[in-house]
Amino acid sequence: MKYTLPNRVSCSINLKKEGKQVGFFSVPYSSNNSAWGSVQIPIVSIKNGRGKKILFVGGNHGDEYEGQISLIKLIQKTGKYKVNGQIIIIPSLNFPAVESGDRVSPLDGLNMNRIFPGKWDGSVSEMIADFLQRQILPYVNVVVDLHSGGKTLDLLPLMMMHKINNSKIYDETKKAMLAFNAPISLIFEELDMKGMLDKSVEDMGKIFLSAELGGGGNANIDYINIADEGLVNILRHFKIFKNIKHKNKKINTILLETPDKRSFIISEDQGMIEYVVPLGTYVRRGEIIASIYNYKKPATKPIVYKSKMNGIVFMQHFPGLISRGDCLAVIGDEIEV
Repeated sequence: MKYTLPNRVSCSINLKKEGKQVGFFSVPYSSNNSAWGSVQIPIVSIKNGRGKKILFVGGNHGDEYEGQISLIKLIQKTGKYKVNGQIIIIPSLNFPAVESGDRVSPLDGLNMNRIFPGKWDGSVSEMIADFLQRQILPYVNVVVDLHSGGKTLDLLPLMMMHKINNSKIYDETKKAMLAFNAPISLIFEELDMKGMLDKSVEDMGKIFLSAELGGGGNANIDYINIADEGLVNILRHFKIFKNIKHKNKKINTILLETPDKRSFIISEDQGMIEYVVPLGTYVRRGEIIASIYNYKKPATKPIVYKSKMNGIVFMQHFPGLISRGDCLAVIGDEIEV
């Protein structure tokens, strides 16, 4: 007899029901302020017809706002009769972190995007991950996770996918990535994928895309507009949006890839950082990217960091102070679309 894990998280909407439903899923959390309390996380389902099922996620990290705003706008402007298939939207997945304006949850100190597949009997973050893993991901065909750099990174607006071995899913994912029509499309090699939502979806043989939309803990209107248009493009690509007139702002997507660890420049020093080149700059191997100044020893010459490859700088560390082990910059190699 197969043992089925219990579900501690309850959902106020029925994902199999037709129409537009606005509700929440409830995660038990007993605290000093609420003995029988719970964390209630908004979820929306818009279902009509027999087309593909897509999950949009924002707020995987609480201090990343562009994607959350764009998804809230999508909820408000989308009705049942625009849809052939199903759109499930969780605009603020790591709800406690969103409320505190932090990357990780203040309730358990966990990074939502490093704890999948989660635990049914774990902390709040682990139960949220388990709810997605067991109750949502098996049900959908496509997952799009909207990120930005939060308070510690600054990125050019981009849509990215991973290098995956399944050639059919790879080709389908690449077509969807290009259809989003971001200024940059990126084939990305992660330094470490353990515990990521990305890996959970890809291991199921499903299409996974992730956006990065700026950073600095701000909400950039230009990048929100890119997300607004990109979400509609994705829904049209998968034929989930039907009979909708929408004129794309023409963007010539640049296709980049991170070929290996040479793309990542990691700081080995602590100090104040001065970038020599701005985001979007094409650099050559050996070219200076940044200098780190030792503010404790002002007479000491700065430590210079150089590019390990030719390519475009698409990510930089955001605050003026940097520590050992922080990612200083990431460089992508331009390839043919």
